[in-house]
Amino acid sequence: MPGTGIILAFAFALIFWAVAAAGLSVAVLRQGAAPETPPSTQDLM
Repeated sequence: MPGTGIILAFAFALIFWAVAAAGLSVAVLRQGAAPETPPSTQDLM
């Protein structure tokens, strides 16, 4: 089927953005709860 590649690419992008949003929200929550800790977003990139 010619549409499987598009479906796989869309699913991969969806999972990637879900993981990125979850990691960003966790980092923001940790930074808000403990401002003295440095944000770990630079380490993930």
